[in-house]
Amino acid sequence: MPQLRIELSGDPRSAMQSIFDLYGTRTLTYGEPKEIVDGATITLPLKVEYRSGSTLDAAPTVEFILGVVGPIAINLASNFIYDKLKAGKGLTKLTINRRTTELDAGEIRRVIEEEIKLERHD
Repeated sequence: MPQLRIELSGDPRSAMQSIFDLYGTRTLTYGEPKEIVDGATITLPLKVEYRSGSTLDAAPTVEFILGVVGPIAINLASNFIYDKLKAGKGLTKLTINRRTTELDAGEIRRVIEEEIKLERHD
């Protein structure tokens, strides 16, 4: 199953609330995949880093791993992620495999598809 590293940056409360929204609970399990839609999972790494960068204006970052199987799962997962993150008013940046991505369902899907194609050709 291809896996992509997704980072959420912004206000610390908004970033964590977005993770809670993705998981559908305030109780998080680290290192265990959670199915978000048929054929797609998210996993919080065992070691969670809250990075703030080297400048005073850098936003804290929380990350999770997205695993997807097949084109239908990519479409469902990208829509699910968009629906859960669009309300995160304090989020300033969404990054997928180090690619800054707009908080737009179509853009999220496009980047996920491109990154999976790149991963499969490595």
